[in-house]
Amino acid sequence: MANRPAQTGLVRRSIGSPSSPARRITISQYIDERVSIRSWTALQPIKNLRNRIPHHEPLFDMKGFPSLHSEVLAVIGKRCAMTMGWTKHHSTFTSTWHAAPRRERKIGRLLTEIASPCKEVTSEDSKIPDLIARMGTGKRRDFLVYRDQGRLGLMVADDLIRWFRSSMDDELVEMRATLKEVISALTPSVRVAFVNSSTTTGDAKRLFFDTTVHSKVRPTAILLTSDGSNTGDPIAVVFKPDFQG
Repeated sequence: MANRPAQTGLVRRSIGSPSSPARRITISQYIDERVSIRSWTALQPIKNLRNRIPHHEPLFDMKGFPSLHSEVLAVIGKRCAMTMGWTKHHSTFTSTWHAAPRRERKIGRLLTEIASPCKEVTSEDSKIPDLIARMGTGKRRDFLVYRDQGRLGLMVADDLIRWFRSSMDDELVEMRATLKEVISALTPSVRVAFVNSSTTTGDAKRLFFDTTVHSKVRPTAILLTSDGSNTGDPIAVVFKPDFQG
């Protein structure tokens, strides 16, 4: 009696077509083949991108081009999460993409259209109740614009809360403290970039998300002023979280 192959417990099925003979494969082989097909389908756009690069073909007009960056990172992450993190940190794609030439001279809308208007607290002797009353309301953060030794500064509600906690004495806070005292006692938690009123949302995204600049150096808020400097008159404020969905 001929030797029969050992039974693996896997269901066998026939796959074939009228033009090709059927072949018998195990369910595990069938699943592997289907996974391979799906993987190839997912990788095909990346392969096409890779082929266009050495042939110096245009890239920006590729269908779904911006999303390919995320797909490449996802593929790398399947092999090694650490390598994906390193690649994402050093990749300059996002800043380069936002700087790509457009038909319009400016990329995006004027930042003044989405920023939160602000007014400066002019007196260093303003007391805590007045500071709270003067806080501007942003999309996600309440804030206060002040001037210290001629230079503008930006304080958010969290900064004031930190000052309350640090100055609390037997659960009581001195509400007669002045803006000058608050400023001297803490370092604002936001990193501010100063720009003029012609700045666009595209310019703001480059400032917030430029991966060529270390994340601990990039600004977390943008203050629009009359001359784009920290000594001009304040116009409006926008925060990084406003661009994060």
